[in-house]
Amino acid sequence: MIYFFEGYALDTDRRELRHGDKLVAVEPQVFDFLQYLIANRSRVVSKSELIAVVWGGRIVSDSAVSSRTTAVRQAVGDSGDEQRLIRTIPRKGLRFVGDVREEQRSVDVAPAADVASAIPARIGDRQETVLPAVGSGLPDRRQLTIMMCDVVGSATLWAHLDSDDLREVMKVCHGSIRTIVEHYGGFLAKYATDGIVVYFGYPQAHEDDAERAVRTALAVIEAVAKLKIGCLTEPLQPRVGVATGVVLVGDSIMDGPTTVAGEAAHVAARLLTLADPGAVVISVRARDVSSQPIRLY
Repeated sequence: MIYFFEGYALDTDRRELRHGDKLVAVEPQVFDFLQYLIANRSRVVSKSELIAVVWGGRIVSDSAVSSRTTAVRQAVGDSGDEQRLIRTIPRKGLRFVGDVREEQRSVDVAPAADVASAIPARIGDRQETVLPAVGSGLPDRRQLTIMMCDVVGSATLWAHLDSDDLREVMKVCHGSIRTIVEHYGGFLAKYATDGIVVYFGYPQAHEDDAERAVRTALAVIEAVAKLKIGCLTEPLQPRVGVATGVVLVGDSIMDGPTTVAGEAAHVAARLLTLADPGAVVISVRARDVSSQPIRLY
């Protein structure tokens, strides 16, 4: 997808921002920040939503968010005073208010050698495809189901725990979640004090990745809510967002070799913010691509 606005072109496939014929140098987080604002320009995007998307749910300071907001404005020739393109809505968040034209880029056809290197192998009564390894320095396009989970009210809760208690809570939570994720064949991409990100379809793809993600989400909700930790007086309240889509995976994307760029990550983060405590919210795409009907009881 290419977004055109006021002489700028934001190419989400090539991860480039251009002004006329000149390439604008932007950091990966700034690019993701701007892309998300433009893609969701019909509404106000909250700070917590931006943190979930751009920082993967990690705890960040208000100054870090303000710094990135300033960098995004500078990249497109805007300012906090003018707010010509990016408007601050007090106590609500940010909204991209510029006129945008969208142009869909045609999807590249995978080279025959890449297709041949995806070798199917039968595992039990399921089909598994071993995909080419990531790490060549070039992004790899593939379909993933992304699961994002956090604990409602975690920022306030963690602020009242001392370092030893917080370490205990994280150790117990992460250990429980890791066991569930590994059982269903997911890849635990990010740990944060208030959330996790899990990929299904990386490094190996299964025909039922969406179903695995939903089953993992339900198991995580149940397990985390039942955790008994001495320093906690009330049960934790997890929530989960799950989305499926074609993304780019590679060490030239953002911060590391297992990070992704694509609409699925944005949708999962958005669904996470919509989920009630103890709930799992899944995208229509995740439901539709499941090899078996997803039934929730």
